[in-house]
Amino acid sequence: MRDKIRVLHVLTLNSFGGIQTLVLQLANEYNNGDTVQCSLFSIQEVNLPKSSLPENIEIMEAVEGSMYKKALNFIKVAKNYDIIHFHGPLTVFQVAALFIRKKIVYTEHGTLQKANINNSFRHLIQKKIIGLYFIKKRANAVILISKWLEKDLNLKRKNIFLISNGLQYKIPEITKNDDVVVTIAARMVPKKRVDIAIDVMEVLGDKNNIKLHILGNGPDMEKLKKKTSSLLDKSVFFLDYRPDAYDLIASSDFYLMTTKKEPFGLVVLEAMMNETMVLALNDSGGPVEILGDKFPELICNTEAEIADKILKFSSDSTLYNSICKGLKDEYKEKYTMQVMAKNYRNVYLKVLES
Repeated sequence: MRDKIRVLHVLTLNSFGGIQTLVLQLANEYNNGDTVQCSLFSIQEVNLPKSSLPENIEIMEAVEGSMYKKALNFIKVAKNYDIIHFHGPLTVFQVAALFIRKKIVYTEHGTLQKANINNSFRHLIQKKIIGLYFIKKRANAVILISKWLEKDLNLKRKNIFLISNGLQYKIPEITKNDDVVVTIAARMVPKKRVDIAIDVMEVLGDKNNIKLHILGNGPDMEKLKKKTSSLLDKSVFFLDYRPDAYDLIASSDFYLMTTKKEPFGLVVLEAMMNETMVLALNDSGGPVEILGDKFPELICNTEAEIADKILKFSSDSTLYNSICKGLKDEYKEKYTMQVMAKNYRNVYLKVLES
């Protein structure tokens, strides 16, 4: 029997987002088993609550000092692993990896999608030159998280694997609501198109039993509050950043996905696993891929269509419950962390055998 595959995941752990959630859950899943052993290497100082870091994962961070010092330290650490698994265009460490005779796996989470590359000098070096070269020439395997992202990148190389993200289910703390609650969780920036959710509420008009809860903050907060006008704190509520966002989404009747060209959309899985109905715009990217085949009725073209579907499904509990149960079943079949871990392990084995 082969020994455990030793994998070093390279990422940033200075904030808690989708990539961090995925990699921590993935490493925890593996380290509780007997086939893969994972450690994490943060390219910056780790700045996450200790309670969010599983005790069974060794977490290292880059040393302070010059880029040369950082690279040498990384090379020294990487020599102890079978596979180095990058999660994003991490320039200094990708350059260092060119001098390591180890297998390299790269997961593209959306950082290199066209919409996320601007004309700055930093993006020229980090993404257009080193980032794209690395996934085209140096990585032994590239994992893409959605067909939509695969089409956007249009990579021409062998050993590309399409593996959907997965999430570990946790029991939420449900808050019962007398109203129909529609939720959106997003940073207040143009790409997230939170204004569309407000437009939906304007279409709904005087349907006083329907409330919109907006979770998150960002530079467009005040502009969005101004747009809300007379609906503010009556049918539209800005709840800011909430550490209990998962529970609030699970307690909602509907979740709106309005982001344009989302590479995947982990929050869609959080809603599905808790039987919260998701309504997504047809240009939202990954969420359409998750929902479109089995749940085309949840894909919307306009604000008016979203409003109509909220009214339709909220007034037919039998239909609503049937679709929501189907969403949870779909999550169980395709999007658990166990499914994701199995698919990643298959990539690791193929890379080591090549």
